[in-house]
Amino acid sequence: MTTTHWKKKLADVNWIGTHILPDGKDIIVTLLSVQWMEKLKVMGQNKDSFIASFATNTHFDKPMLLNKTNLKRITKITGTPNIENWTNLNIPVILCQEMDKAIGGGQDWALRIKQYNPPVLLLGSENFNKCKAAIKGGHKLSEIKLKYLVTPEVEKGLIHE
Repeated sequence: MTTTHWKKKLADVNWIGTHILPDGKDIIVTLLSVQWMEKLKVMGQNKDSFIASFATNTHFDKPMLLNKTNLKRITKITGTPNIENWTNLNIPVILCQEMDKAIGGGQDWALRIKQYNPPVLLLGSENFNKCKAAIKGGHKLSEIKLKYLVTPEVEKGLIHE
């Protein structure tokens, strides 16, 4: 049975939040870029903020407003605090929910970006053979790279006979 988070009905329609997580579970998506934007409409008011853009995925199609916590995590993930380097990233990340302080007091779930450390795909392993078959069956190498760390040698083995 499909369930609907109540925030999907009341959330600011321009931005993603914890409501995009299927049943509150973590998802892996590709972070494309982070940029500074001025005069964004947030809850009916103009606001200047950083936003993250993600590759097309099955969970959402909107950007994410970023707070200091997520900006610090992006600094760690990218290895640089320089926002000019936060374009054309193409980095797999995990979106999850974490309990945090809420505006106005109390606590609430917050959408967080976490570093994704996929397992290494080994040449000739059972998983390698499954991935090779998946590519032959129409899956893309980019999909495999979301689940595994693929070295150039392994990539060559996946796409060549």
